[in-house]
Amino acid sequence: MYYTIISVLMAIFLCSPFVLAADWYVSPSLSITESYDTNVLFSSDQKIDDFVTYVQPGASGVYRTRRLDITFDAGLGIEKYIQEEDFDTVDQDYKGSLTYALLQTLDLNMGGFFRKDTSLETELAEAGLLVNREDRRRYGGNVGLKYTYSPRLSFSGAWYRSYTEYPDDPSDLQGYRSDSLDFTAQYILGPRSILMGNVNYSVTDYDPQSAETYSITDRSITNYTFLPTYRHYLAETSYIFGGIGYRYTESEFKIVQKPPFDQIFPDSDISEQTDGFIFDFGVHKDWKKGSLELTAGRDQYSSLDGISFERDRIAFSGTYQLSERFVGSGSASYSQNRSDEEESDDDREYFTLSPAISYRLTPNISLRGSVNYSKYLPKNDEDRDRFISMLILDMTWPRFLSGS
Repeated sequence: MYYTIISVLMAIFLCSPFVLAADWYVSPSLSITESYDTNVLFSSDQKIDDFVTYVQPGASGVYRTRRLDITFDAGLGIEKYIQEEDFDTVDQDYKGSLTYALLQTLDLNMGGFFRKDTSLETELAEAGLLVNREDRRRYGGNVGLKYTYSPRLSFSGAWYRSYTEYPDDPSDLQGYRSDSLDFTAQYILGPRSILMGNVNYSVTDYDPQSAETYSITDRSITNYTFLPTYRHYLAETSYIFGGIGYRYTESEFKIVQKPPFDQIFPDSDISEQTDGFIFDFGVHKDWKKGSLELTAGRDQYSSLDGISFERDRIAFSGTYQLSERFVGSGSASYSQNRSDEEESDDDREYFTLSPAISYRLTPNISLRGSVNYSKYLPKNDEDRDRFISMLILDMTWPRFLSGS
């Protein structure tokens, strides 16, 4: 539905008179990675090491007029293992957005995406949670608006919907649908200070899960958050921000007994409510030869298997230009996930460290060397860790095709 709407609107706009003043361009890219992974499945007892080749062709584009702004990104990730050929896969990632200035003070926007990936790698990167490696498809879109009431005060709101499906129908993971309503107000206090307030409502509905003697149906996680934040620019190249808010979460599901157990045990409705403080803090600094950023936060996360987690995260990243062609960089992150369920063994800790160095061969081609160390600490289980060394060739062609 989202892609149909976007296609129709694009056709209308592209056929209108003001496209004559449009600026557009397409920028292709290609990344080739050779890596060695000491623990492909991030397992504690069955460690599999392998050499992996990862080829990522992609393209991004922009179409812009006085009122209209369209962007798109498309890419493939071709993953080839030397020994474990069953792990070979092709990831896909497509997304697009459209913004239209209906009035001088009112912008309308919409977007859509489709992504095919594997649950193991994406969940570790996005949530610090470990799940089995499964092929997955995610798709959805959003519609929203932004209203500028005055030079100091503005409001924005958006509705998001996404779907997650597993084409191989694994027994331990179920598909789900997520909806989210987001509202933000922003007030500029002065030349260097901004006050923002965000209210969010989200609900995740999971597909039924079947066991030998019972089924779990009507599983959902509903979350409400309110987070005011303050940002202050210390200079043009540095700022700090922070905010403390509140979240309230409801988790519900129903256990339906299968024959003949339905004659012995009644069906049951389970409902749990949790709440707590959330926060978001950070500092960012740019200077002539590098940059630094440190962030810390707490939020709520609905996991793939229908569990609500309170997630604490802290992350650090930085770059430094060693010479005209050499750039060093590094990042580190730590996340702690605590289940909202009582008496749960699902608490998790996850740590990553990744230093890197890159050399610019030409303005559009660079070579990077990187190592990544990850350590996973599940409760009441053995520690898991992984070391990945990578050599990456990046090639980009900005505005390879363009017009105005």
